[in-house]
Amino acid sequence: MRPFTFDFKALYDNLNPDIVKKAVEHAIMTIYPVWSSKKRKWILDLIDVSLRASVGKYKGKFYVQKKGVPTGGSLCVQLANIAVYYIMNEAVYSKPALMNNVRQAKRYIDDGGGFYAGSQRSFNSWMKHVNEALQPYGLYIDEHMIKNTGEFVPFLDIQFGFNTEGELQTDLFVKPTDSRSYLHFSSAHPNHTFAGIVYSQCLRLRRIINNKERLQCRIDELVAAFTKSGYPKEMLLNISKKVINLERNVNEQHGDAEPVSKSDILVVSCFGTDTKLTSTLKKHQNSLLQTNCFKNSAKPLFRFVKRTAANVGSKLAVLKSITLDDQSGETRPCNGHVS
Repeated sequence: MRPFTFDFKALYDNLNPDIVKKAVEHAIMTIYPVWSSKKRKWILDLIDVSLRASVGKYKGKFYVQKKGVPTGGSLCVQLANIAVYYIMNEAVYSKPALMNNVRQAKRYIDDGGGFYAGSQRSFNSWMKHVNEALQPYGLYIDEHMIKNTGEFVPFLDIQFGFNTEGELQTDLFVKPTDSRSYLHFSSAHPNHTFAGIVYSQCLRLRRIINNKERLQCRIDELVAAFTKSGYPKEMLLNISKKVINLERNVNEQHGDAEPVSKSDILVVSCFGTDTKLTSTLKKHQNSLLQTNCFKNSAKPLFRFVKRTAANVGSKLAVLKSITLDDQSGETRPCNGHVS
């Protein structure tokens, strides 16, 4: 199998509003067939209002969008996903002849990827037939890529492929134009902000990359980028080491899963302080669990929470506090009488 990706050309500009509404109606009838016709019409009418609300102003004149669907609205992503799924299912997925060599296909809005069993020439021919099937719907896939074993193809912010043993391999995809610039450490923010940025970026790599050696290389590159932004090496080393040793868990989470047991005692400390207190409690936690008072308690015994330290915003005087002072009372309309 070979990994492949594809991308639609100007998706939002080429989506037909009538097809979008038809796709939503089909989705409702498929998933919620018990809904009344009145409720379906109500939803479709609201969507119609949203699609017709794309109005722009240029040099004092207003213009209504005639083609495509608006972008940037609260519904645009959901409508595009539903519409493209409907079109791909009607034109491609439901056609056995087109899906004969496709082993798997996934898509997010206008970006798609999957696994193809065939040659480069066969794949190019397949993409040609797919575009012919999409032509009546006004869509066109202008960018596509397929790679051999041991090579990666980019999909959103990841790269994926197969090794010679047939195992799926994943890696981070960074665009050539990405400068990898992060919030500078000299900026006026509390310390936990910088630590949180480093941790979240390292954790993102842990989730994406499924190879330990490759993960270490990407972590080293990330640490180098943070070092250029003035972050202390000790912080970067401690956080990156912690994330590397975390177990990579990509299993699907279900709402009916067993609830995580909570600790009996909540220990709240200000971020960056009370280190001696927390270290002492952690040190003697096992001994306390063996006593009669705590032997039936949940483990771990203590749950440590770091309270956010004061920042610049909480220290500045705001107009509301200056105006109202510490007094409270009834409110009055702006046109009320002033004594």
